[in-house]
Amino acid sequence: MIRGVLASSTGNWISLEREKTFLEAHKLSLTQLNHYFKQPVINEHVLMAQRLADEVGDGDIRKQAYTKIINSLTDLVQGYKQVNVG
Repeated sequence: MIRGVLASSTGNWISLEREKTFLEAHKLSLTQLNHYFKQPVINEHVLMAQRLADEVGDGDIRKQAYTKIINSLTDLVQGYKQVNVG
């Protein structure tokens, strides 16, 4: 009787550990897929901002727009590093 309970408990524990490992791997793969999905979207936004800045007639305003674009990209990269490293 005790052997049956022990075998059943061990089997349940192994099953739970396998399920936990699978779910952790699944979560990691979804996180990576989301990261790679976001990259083209970010690139499109950056290119659109650059194109709009290129169309500005006033040189000073264009330089300000480029500065804002660069600052936004810097903030984005810093935020990405903090989330993924820290």
